[in-house]
Amino acid sequence: MKVDIKGVNLNHIGILYQSRLKDATELAKSVADHIRQLGKTVWVIPSSDKIQDTEISSTDLVISVGGDGTLLSVTRDTAAWNTPILGINAGSLGFLTELDRENYKSKLIDAFNGKGWIEDRSMLSTDIGGLQWNALNEIAVSRGGAARTIQINVDVDNTRMMAFQGDGLLVATATGSTAYNLAAGGPVLPPTAPYFIIKAISAHPLSQSALIVEPNATVEVELKGANPAVLSIDGHVDHDLVTGDRVKVSRSTHVAHFLRLRPPNYFYGAIHSILSGERHHPDFPRYLNDESID
Repeated sequence: MKVDIKGVNLNHIGILYQSRLKDATELAKSVADHIRQLGKTVWVIPSSDKIQDTEISSTDLVISVGGDGTLLSVTRDTAAWNTPILGINAGSLGFLTELDRENYKSKLIDAFNGKGWIEDRSMLSTDIGGLQWNALNEIAVSRGGAARTIQINVDVDNTRMMAFQGDGLLVATATGSTAYNLAAGGPVLPPTAPYFIIKAISAHPLSQSALIVEPNATVEVELKGANPAVLSIDGHVDHDLVTGDRVKVSRSTHVAHFLRLRPPNYFYGAIHSILSGERHHPDFPRYLNDESID
């Protein structure tokens, strides 16, 4: 969904930055100084710090300074407040981020003058034994440290859809369709599509094709057999699984709100330029919006 921000006041700004990157730390300081010069108030903390409710509850815009991995983390950590997020790239790849160090000054002025729009992206909710997480890209169940395949059963709305042995399985959002899912041979969805994808990874039998399921569906992934596995949330949060564990996945009640300044059709041009090799980077990963990129 596209929502114009004309008439929306962006006066109190928060900045979360990847403190492990020197470039991100320095860029965050420069961005904060620029915002203050524009007459706005701003707070700045590392993305690894706990966000205070008193701080973010009155924040009009959160700026993520880092790479796509930082933006994924910031989105999960701020989802409960429904605050728009603007990504400024200071990492080696920025497919999800909107701005970079070369253009952020003029583009921030555009945003504060109401020239941007809000893009809503679906998220996933994951539950295992009462432990819950939200994901923007995907949840993945994969084999543990030993080079042994795992056995997985997958139910959709209490109906068996898959039973296989392989390296694992992922459930991806439309945002995550260009990440791990794409590397595993899954389909790409438009970024604001509400559906999600179930994709087996190196599965036997080989007939386990990717499934696109309705946004109100509930997916349950059960680990069978004797080999352990790991549940991964956006590639950042890991939780060990043992035989009999059941992972419940559904659409989250939280939605990611990204502030965009590019035209609404930007996604298809970005996909074309990257997959055709026009946008080259020596460290370019094999898939987009890579959660391993800072």
